[in-house]
Amino acid sequence: MEDSVKSPVTGTNQVERVDQFPVQSIIDSYHRFGLNVHRFFDGLENVSLFECKQTGYRFYHPNSILGDAEFYKELQEKDKNYYPIDKWEYDFALDFIKVKDKVLEVGCGEGHFLLKCKKKGAAIFGLEFNPGAIKKLREKKIDVTNETINEFSKYHHNEYDVVCAFQVLEHIDEVSNFITDCLQCLKPGGILIFGVPNSNPFIYKYDRLHTLNLPPHHAGLWNKVSLEKMAIFLSIQLVKIKISPLEHYKDWFRIQKDVWKRENALYSFLDLIPRPIYKLFLHLFRNKIEGKTIVAVYRKG
Repeated sequence: MEDSVKSPVTGTNQVERVDQFPVQSIIDSYHRFGLNVHRFFDGLENVSLFECKQTGYRFYHPNSILGDAEFYKELQEKDKNYYPIDKWEYDFALDFIKVKDKVLEVGCGEGHFLLKCKKKGAAIFGLEFNPGAIKKLREKKIDVTNETINEFSKYHHNEYDVVCAFQVLEHIDEVSNFITDCLQCLKPGGILIFGVPNSNPFIYKYDRLHTLNLPPHHAGLWNKVSLEKMAIFLSIQLVKIKISPLEHYKDWFRIQKDVWKRENALYSFLDLIPRPIYKLFLHLFRNKIEGKTIVAVYRKG
C-alpha cells in the first residue's frame, strides 16, 4: 500500500507510515466528545498516519476521511467557541495587511478576521461553506460566496493582494492543489498567510488520540519544519513564520504533571504546587514554550 501513497504536498511517493490507529478507537474518542463519526469509516479497520520524507508533513490515509457539513454543524453546536472573535494569529497576520489591500479569506467562519482587515482599510471577501456562518456574514455586510477556492480561482486570476486561511489547511487533503488555487488568486508579489494548529505542543505531543486532531476533523498535521520546507516545493518565498506563545497554563501543567508522574513517582510532589505559583512561572516563560498555533507568511513570485 505504501508504494501507492503520495505526499499531498510534493506529489511523490517518498513517504513512510509512522503510526496506525484502530478505527474503533477514533470513533470512541469522538463519541466521548458527543459526536457520531461512524459513517466516515465504513469498511475500515485502521487509519494510517504517513509522513512526507521531503517536507516532514504528516497526513492521514485513506485521505478521503473528511468531515461534511453536518459534522461541522454538530461540532459548532458542541463547541460554542469554534469561531472565536479574537485569536493570536489574527493580530500577527494583521501586520501584513495594508490600507486598500484586497483581502480574500478562505474558510472565513463568521468573518472576525475580515472585519479587522476592513477596520484597517482593506477591501474584503470571504469563502465559506457553513450555512450558519454565511448567514451571519451577510448580516455583517461581508461579501461571501459558498464556493471552493478551486471554483473561485478560475474567475479571479491575479486579483488579491492577500489570500489567507486560518485553521483550514489542516482540513485539506490535496494540499498542493489548494495552495496552487490560492496563488492563482494572488497578484504577483502578493502575500499568502496560513494559520494552522501546531502538531508539536503539549496538548498533542502526549495524546496521539486527541479527538479533534484526528480524521474526520483533521486531514494532516503541520509543524514549523513542514511549513518551511513546503515553500521549496511550491515555489513560494517564506517571509516569516511564528509559533504562538503558551496560553493554556492549566492544561500544560496538568499534562506535563501526568507524564512526569507516569515516568517517575518522585514527581508526585507536583500536586503540591499551588495554581498561582505555576501560573506565574509559566507566564514568565510563556515565550519559551511552543503554543497551539503556527502562522506562516509567504510571498508569491
